[in-house]
Amino acid sequence: MGKVEPAKTKTYPTRFFAWPVKGEIDLTGNFGEIRTNHFHSGLDIRTNRGQVGVPVYASGEGYITRINVSTTGYGKAVYICHPNGYTTVYGHLMLFAGEIQAYTLQQHYAQKRAQFELYPDTNLLKVKRGDLIAYSGNTGGSAGPHLHFEIRDTKTSDALNPLLFGLKLKDYAKPFIKEITLFGLDASNRILTGTYRQSHFLRKGKNISKHNLVVSPGNYAFGADWADYLHEGGFRMGIPYAELWVNNQKIFTQKIERLAFNDWRMVNCHLDYPMQEIKNKRIIKLFRDDGNTLDFYPETINKGKLRIEAGKTYQVKLRIKDFAEHQDSIEFAVLGKIGNSPDDPKEAVLSMQTENGVHNKFYPNKNNEIELKGELEGLKVIIPKGVLYDTIHFYMAKSKQTQNEKTIWEVMNSSIPVHDSLTLIYTPKQAINIPHHYVMVRLSSSGAKKPEPGKWNGESYIAKAKMLGQFYIDVDMEAPIMTNFSGKGVKFQAMVSDNLSGLKEIRVFLDDQWILTEYDPKTNIMSGLIPDVYLKEDNTIRIILTDNCGNSSVFNQTIQR
Repeated sequence: MGKVEPAKTKTYPTRFFAWPVKGEIDLTGNFGEIRTNHFHSGLDIRTNRGQVGVPVYASGEGYITRINVSTTGYGKAVYICHPNGYTTVYGHLMLFAGEIQAYTLQQHYAQKRAQFELYPDTNLLKVKRGDLIAYSGNTGGSAGPHLHFEIRDTKTSDALNPLLFGLKLKDYAKPFIKEITLFGLDASNRILTGTYRQSHFLRKGKNISKHNLVVSPGNYAFGADWADYLHEGGFRMGIPYAELWVNNQKIFTQKIERLAFNDWRMVNCHLDYPMQEIKNKRIIKLFRDDGNTLDFYPETINKGKLRIEAGKTYQVKLRIKDFAEHQDSIEFAVLGKIGNSPDDPKEAVLSMQTENGVHNKFYPNKNNEIELKGELEGLKVIIPKGVLYDTIHFYMAKSKQTQNEKTIWEVMNSSIPVHDSLTLIYTPKQAINIPHHYVMVRLSSSGAKKPEPGKWNGESYIAKAKMLGQFYIDVDMEAPIMTNFSGKGVKFQAMVSDNLSGLKEIRVFLDDQWILTEYDPKTNIMSGLIPDVYLKEDNTIRIILTDNCGNSSVFNQTIQR
């Protein structure tokens, strides 16, 4: 078995791009790293030990092709299209700079919108390498101040590891395999959470705690918990390269250098999602589920799955490698126990309704639906083709518990990952008077209420969700609230929140003039600046808050000069 080779099949320009911030570079996250519901598609650059306001520069010559302002995702972001076929992305910005800021502010007031995507003309905002374009921040879905930096293929929008482009990064530490997982893949090993029964073995030297694993004959696969750091005391990084060998034959390879946008959420079948959801532990699968279409497993035999036969020994070796070519490996043996193989039940679960609920067999490559009918209400769940990652025994039931005297519907459980939205159709048997105030709420594993987008179609309430679990229908009649208002000069700020369906819109006016307002859902802080041309001796602003069920509240506040 040779060294793990990245097998870089494409040549990338290594002198065109520069780091977008000055000084020594440190990362809080790397390319391909495992994040909640997505692969990390770029590099998270630490900004002055976690500060905002650090100057951000154009990584290369080009023109601004897109400007995004959002309370989610990348927050304030700039996209630069370069003449070499690549696009760079700069996310979670606090403020744009120069002409970019002036253009964006003008568009805010022209459109009277706080959030939008802009696509400037190609000749409007040209930049050279090293031009100041923005200041780093903590906007959008950021968990702390940093700069998110990407390099994308302009034609496909695929994200590429920026380190492939010659950006130098100091990396002093080698990756480390912490633990090996053995999955039993036979149907008899499938458990209620949707995963397979598994055994975990901690590392011990170059081997694992149990050097020889004796198992019953059957179908198995492996997983691993591993870690990498750039330096002591640094942030945990992901591992781009891995190889699994059995009896000197390579059966599985991982090479994460390119990520298609539509595949980012497929991280949930790249790892053991139930273990992540239930125990907050990240076990990377060294095999592919039936619904896993990721294309960074270039050399794989039987999807990385292994048939263990009675009386045979299987020598297993796992090698991992980071981008700086630091490596680690671990070896162990698996022995097939002599005896009869356990039965592997193949019979399909029939669609049926029992006293406790309904059951059916769902497939990743088919359209699936299931319905539970009651005397007063019913719920249908539709899961389209491509939403599931594997074949599962699906169930739906009414919980014995209620929420605000409303039925809680158990739709499988939250430890089953889904790739895209499923549809929930709630149908009451009797007409209701306030259907537009209905909201479908998902209860998280911690009991938090998560409203899911939906609407009333005349007979049913139809909602979309990207997670399974517990759901109930509630009614939202309460308008959003505002507290802790302060205003002086041209600045104002307040805390705003909603009880259930969530804030949909914040509008602020001085007389009849619309005022740009920013909102951070992480802190619930709303803030704004009144343009000098609007200021008078008496400045009373009108603040209108609207939630997703149409409930509105109006506040009039005076700003001191």
